[in-house]
Amino acid sequence: MRLNHLRRGSPGLARGVRLLALTVCLAPGLAVAQVLDKYAPPTAYGYNDEAGVTVTTRLRPDYDAPGVKAGSFVVRPSVYSGLAYDDNLLGLKHKESGTILGTGAALDVRSDWNRHALNGLLSFDNRHVMDGPSGYPSQSTTDYQGVLDGFYDLGRDRLRGAVYHQRLNQSPADIASPTGQRSPTPYDLDGARVGYEKTFNRLTLTPQLELSQYHYGSTKLGGEHVSQSDSDHRTAQAELVARYETSPHRALLGVVRAGTTSYDNDTPGQSSLDSTGLSALVGFDTQADAVFRYRALIGIETRQYKSSDRDGQTTPVVELGGVWTPDGLTTVTGTLSRTIQDATAGNQDEYVYTRGRVVVDHEFLRNLLLNASVGAEYADFIESGGDNQTILTTGVGATWLINRRLKLNAGYQFSQSVSDGPNDYNRNILQLRLDIGF
Repeated sequence: MRLNHLRRGSPGLARGVRLLALTVCLAPGLAVAQVLDKYAPPTAYGYNDEAGVTVTTRLRPDYDAPGVKAGSFVVRPSVYSGLAYDDNLLGLKHKESGTILGTGAALDVRSDWNRHALNGLLSFDNRHVMDGPSGYPSQSTTDYQGVLDGFYDLGRDRLRGAVYHQRLNQSPADIASPTGQRSPTPYDLDGARVGYEKTFNRLTLTPQLELSQYHYGSTKLGGEHVSQSDSDHRTAQAELVARYETSPHRALLGVVRAGTTSYDNDTPGQSSLDSTGLSALVGFDTQADAVFRYRALIGIETRQYKSSDRDGQTTPVVELGGVWTPDGLTTVTGTLSRTIQDATAGNQDEYVYTRGRVVVDHEFLRNLLLNASVGAEYADFIESGGDNQTILTTGVGATWLINRRLKLNAGYQFSQSVSDGPNDYNRNILQLRLDIGF
């Protein structure tokens, strides 16, 4: 699921340079967080060509919103408005198009202390489909979230914590969405996380515990509004992370995680989806020089079910990331992951989810940034006898940094879905968006 983790020292939502993100800005959907990013942040922030600084993380004082100083905190409000055209809102073989008006706002608050940190984020995104398909329910959605996180320094150690609430929507066109879904499915995500970083010279050990709960609303399936409360579930995950610095900018990683998933309401006639899981991964984080950055976690994950009617699943899991910066004006970023994901509906199976993406960002001018991307998603359902779905995407975009307050984004994205079901489809999205930062 998508969650904006706040980190001390990183620019706020309004200040940081954000390139076009079509599926996040104006289209609802599920997003799976990169686990690797938690243990080996992919990039750094800086002003020039320092190691780890990319086109998108480079600070530009002439164009970054300054924020508002409030005592020992920096407040960065931002708003946006945009238009998009989606020629296949529902992800069907027979296309149903619509024009979308997107509006949103965010309030990003960060402490400006020498030690410790306390950060907060409030945001909402409204997606109003002005001329949606006739004969179908409204495709309009409103997402919002609140996040509070921080850390407390204890000598060389650090205590971290976070709490969050999110209202999100699953689109009918999302990968692994329920068969026959014809309207967005709203769901609430609540969670809390606590961890402690203990440093022993070059070795850092971090035990962490995270609890989360999902509550789903109703959606339209097969012409009827159907409650998705059978998708309500709780997860608990404990993990231990080891990071050993072999030399400056080089580290070995080890991660052990154990967790449970408990569904609140069993689907009549279906065996329970309750499960326990265990995974172990090893890898590395290497900043070879200012040109190349490699990150990897490779291991195995097993999932066992409470119901004897369901077979357990053991599969290799992987998260790979690489950044190539051939010069100060171009960055190529690649990611690849393979994980087990929980079911998105009570009558569906959990699935092995594989995702890969390559993005090229180029600073054409100091205030004109271009990007292009290709990506693929693959869902292999565990209990359904080989059912699977693949979504391929390509996109291009541009960001014009007008001044410190204004930023204009434009872009295009094409996607193609191929599955064992009847609804293979193509989809085109065009977008124009204006961001205002303070």
